[in-house]
Amino acid sequence: MKKRVSAIPKGYRSVTPTLIVNGLLSALEFYEKAFAAEVINVKYNQAAYAPIHAEIKIGNSNIKLFEQNPNLGLLAPTGEPSPITLQIYSENIQQSWQNSLDAGSRVLLAMDAQYWGELLGVLMDPFGHTWVLSEKTENLKPAELEAREAKLFDNTGL
Repeated sequence: MKKRVSAIPKGYRSVTPTLIVNGLLSALEFYEKAFAAEVINVKYNQAAYAPIHAEIKIGNSNIKLFEQNPNLGLLAPTGEPSPITLQIYSENIQQSWQNSLDAGSRVLLAMDAQYWGELLGVLMDPFGHTWVLSEKTENLKPAELEAREAKLFDNTGL
């Protein structure tokens, strides 16, 4: 009897982000430095020996990367913050934050304690992708969260 093939490959989740970058090998180097990414594989166009695809793992999550190829409709961001963000949760998010800045990221929202119990900041990497870096710092009960929201919104006029 033939063993059933799993629809989701081993090690993957139901949703796997795919990033298009202009400079795949540079992006891999950046993600290794910034987020301690593990490079799973790199595929090359054998005729041109140019990198075309790679996979990395950050924490327990896989991310696919493709080199920009306008002929296939694969276009990297153009320098403006992307409307899509990837969020990283980590036990030492401040180290990831600093590593990302040292590797060339730009701050979009400074790292700060948030009312919902997270330390959070937003960066744009050198390839135009937006990252939210977070660390849960408090376990709040619904009533505590509601009280904080009420206080915040009462003070800001939102």
